[in-house]
Amino acid sequence: AEAAKARGIETRSRPVWDHAEGIAHDVEGAEAVLYVGVPGPGTAALWRDLHTADPALWLLATDGIAVDWVVRAIDADSVLGRYSIDDDGLTTSPASGRLAIADGELVWDRGDPAAG
Repeated sequence: AEAAKARGIETRSRPVWDHAEGIAHDVEGAEAVLYVGVPGPGTAALWRDLHTADPALWLLATDGIAVDWVVRAIDADSVLGRYSIDDDGLTTSPASGRLAIADGELVWDRGDPAAG
C-alpha cells in the first residue's frame, strides 16, 4: 500500500477483515481490491461480499488463496462463461474456443469449431 501511495495511486488498506463489519464503505469508489494473505474461514464470504458490493470491481489476490477449497467455494465468472476447477486443477470450461463480435459485444462463438 505504501509503495502504491508513493507512486500517486490512491490506496486504502485494511490489515484484518472482520466479517461482521460491512465492506461497502471500504470499497466505495475503488476500481480494484488486492487480497494479500492466506485464506481463512471467511475468505469465500469476503470474496462474495466484495462482488456484491460492486460487481465491476477487479478482485485480485496473491497465490496465497489459490487453494482448492477457496476456488470451489467462490467458483468463477469470466468473459468465457462460468467455470470451476476440477480435481486435477483444470478448468471445466472447454480447453479451446474462440470469441466473436455479435451486435457490438464480445461473445463466445458457439459455432462449429471444425468449420474454422
